[in-house]
Amino acid sequence: MDEKCHVDPIQKSVSTEEQQQLITVSLAVSGMGCPNCAIRVYNGLLGLHGVAKADVNHETGLALVEMNPALVARPSLLEAVFQAGVASNHNYSAALL
Repeated sequence: MDEKCHVDPIQKSVSTEEQQQLITVSLAVSGMGCPNCAIRVYNGLLGLHGVAKADVNHETGLALVEMNPALVARPSLLEAVFQAGVASNHNYSAALL
């Protein structure tokens, strides 16, 4: 793991609105090679309004996302994973399980 690759996880205060009607969505994420990759994907997912929690594991390639479907659409999760890679010169992709 390259020292220049380091990234810190964001902290999010989840709104009352985001905490309502939570469902858990599973994603298969490809392109993650280290724990920093998982943090980038985590940050991308958690940055979406409507996502209350994200657990991302680079070893298994799985992400569990707690989200309010009234506030965020499932395709937005896939785009957030992709954009997390674009922003850091990585190639991440995700699929709904």
